[in-house]
Amino acid sequence: MTSITLQTIDRVDPETAGRTLRIGCGPSMIDGRVNVVDVDLSHAAMSKSLTLCFSLSLLIPAALSAGSYRTGVVYKPRLTNVYGHNCGDRVYDPEIFALPNGDLRLLAQGNSDSATDYFFAFTRKAADGAWSVPTSSAPLLVPELSGLYTRCAYSPDSTPRGPIASPSVVHVGDRYYMAYVGGNSDGITGKTYWAVSSDGLSWNLYNWGAGGQGLTPIVNPIYHEECLGLDGDHPSGTDQVSLNFEAGYFYIHIRYSHYNNGHFRGSEVVAFRFTYNVNHPFGIGPIHEIWQGGQWVADSGYLVWNYDNAATYPGDPVLMEGACMPMNTGAGDVKFDPRLSAWVHFAQSNAGEPIEWEYSNSLASGQWTYGGVVDTSTLGGSAGSYAGKTLYYPGIYNGPLCNGCPAGSYLFVPVDTVGCDFGFSGLEIVPVELIYTP
Repeated sequence: MTSITLQTIDRVDPETAGRTLRIGCGPSMIDGRVNVVDVDLSHAAMSKSLTLCFSLSLLIPAALSAGSYRTGVVYKPRLTNVYGHNCGDRVYDPEIFALPNGDLRLLAQGNSDSATDYFFAFTRKAADGAWSVPTSSAPLLVPELSGLYTRCAYSPDSTPRGPIASPSVVHVGDRYYMAYVGGNSDGITGKTYWAVSSDGLSWNLYNWGAGGQGLTPIVNPIYHEECLGLDGDHPSGTDQVSLNFEAGYFYIHIRYSHYNNGHFRGSEVVAFRFTYNVNHPFGIGPIHEIWQGGQWVADSGYLVWNYDNAATYPGDPVLMEGACMPMNTGAGDVKFDPRLSAWVHFAQSNAGEPIEWEYSNSLASGQWTYGGVVDTSTLGGSAGSYAGKTLYYPGIYNGPLCNGCPAGSYLFVPVDTVGCDFGFSGLEIVPVELIYTP
């Protein structure tokens, strides 16, 4: 066994954490640093997941079937957009990635006493492990990004600006790329937008050919621009996205809601991919495809469904409802886990329900296998740090917490820490270790 010192975030309860961490974690804690001794190096890093699927059982290496995930150490920092937050405040759907200097960046949608979600940003300094959070002298975080499209009653000059949701980021070459949702599907029709950044901090939003809308959706249900009548039970279009990169392609898995003639028809996962072009200012290559009927078919991203009864964009097929990617339609996240040599998707059907996972050895294959339920006992179990609190769908970070630190795997879970009596309220983001046992 090897002895190392891991610089990381404070534990909620060092005594409990010492019992629940199954990798030989020592109890000492100094200034936000936890001494981890005799670490089992088989517990390497984990990756982030997507929106989960039904209970399909498709062909993936059988060696993975015996594995399981469980939470370990629950860490002390709770990320919130308001100092002294209450039921009117919330941040959720987090995306976590490393910056060039080794700091961690977390983007999450949320709001404070408002119905309009924007992006809030948190940074964890590699030097001392401290997160940027509101303080008594600076009690409110300013949104990092808001909806800059012109649709329905929203524009860059309107108050409020349009809602945005579900940031998802990959680092390819020397640039960061982000897919995100504009409209959020429960306010106005959700559409998938695109952005690029050289540093992971400031973003250039994709606007080629935007016309009067200001920004260009890269996945756009062109016959759907519902501006009224939508809510959480009657959504339209893109709800949530997960962006990944594999073998020269960007993959976006979209939790998509079908809506027509004033009625919600159901949800499924729409998988869209396009090639990477290093010479394009936004990295966008010439091949664009969508998963339909068990295969990838050419599609511009201007979606036309069979229930639209309308003409398609030239060269595109009419898309069949129910013929998309066979994945769990719950909300969550997707990332590659090197411990499994597979892509793993974590998701919840509804807030407070079990977090399930499924996996695939190739995004191109379209084959996903149900893995099981994540044991979240140390977080929300009867003896957990947030016993009795409602857990929401997590984000995942797979990698080191600082330059020179060993790689690890972490869930970032939105938790109703207040105990509010209505959904998506009082949410703070809680980091927790994610352990995989083969």
